[in-house]
Amino acid sequence: MYTKEQLDFAYKYPFSSDAKAVLESLKINAIDYRYMELGKERIMGDMDKNIHIVNISLENVKISEILSYAYARMIVSALDDKLALSNFIEGEQRRAGETMKSDTAENLMKIASELKVKIIDNKSEFLISLGGYLKNIPKGDNAALVNQKLSGGFIIINRPSLVGILTSAFRPAIMHGLPIRREELPKDIIKFSKTFTFKPAQTITVKGGNSRAWIERVFETPIPDVRHRVVNLVLAPYLVTVKKMSPEEAYAIILEYIERCKKVNPDTKINEQYIMYQCRYAKSKGLKPLSLVKARELLAGMINFD
Repeated sequence: MYTKEQLDFAYKYPFSSDAKAVLESLKINAIDYRYMELGKERIMGDMDKNIHIVNISLENVKISEILSYAYARMIVSALDDKLALSNFIEGEQRRAGETMKSDTAENLMKIASELKVKIIDNKSEFLISLGGYLKNIPKGDNAALVNQKLSGGFIIINRPSLVGILTSAFRPAIMHGLPIRREELPKDIIKFSKTFTFKPAQTITVKGGNSRAWIERVFETPIPDVRHRVVNLVLAPYLVTVKKMSPEEAYAIILEYIERCKKVNPDTKINEQYIMYQCRYAKSKGLKPLSLVKARELLAGMINFD
């Protein structure tokens, strides 16, 4: 059985191990329509960026919040829409980040430990390893490494900076296991997802009259090689410049694609930092994706664009 502290932590961070422990202890074996509706509402809030953080005290409400997250993961997977999934992940990341702003230092240290971000509580300040900072560097010019204070291999940061770093680190934890494979989803969830109305990813025609279809073919086809070049020459510029996504949204989609590529050939040096860098670089430079002619040469023998 879960403790009061576990439940409180779980509803704040529903992707945490405490949340999984709470769900397991509830031993729910049947799909409940009430929680499907709550999951749907949660996804809509994430998509619309309409997130309200409330300090909840009632145990049953906290449980409902945890269950709404679990159902939302299933529903958004059943939707089978990359943009919807990206918006959900970003929304959950933002939701947990807002919660963390008013949370205790103890809980901040706990979630940091679970995310494997090495943090030391130094009274009014925090210390983070250089590697941990670079991996989860938050957005903004002030976050650049040159502007930080160093001490014995650690960077000295204040609480707002720590919140930004941990919010960045939430993304892989939220993305883990998403999207859930369709064959693993309950039939009731799949049926319910068909009633879900939202603004789908729109078909965009790039300059020159070329359809986006060939780039979508890349997303649909995991490749065993040249993945570094595909990320920086095709995927990042396409999502950020053509589709006008934020670097964070593009990052989530590309990371999911690379994970599928690893199933074809796990030998790759592409990491999360590289993907985020390419998305931000494409944004700062306004990069356009590679032409179809050159893409045919790059991906010859791996993708049939005909």
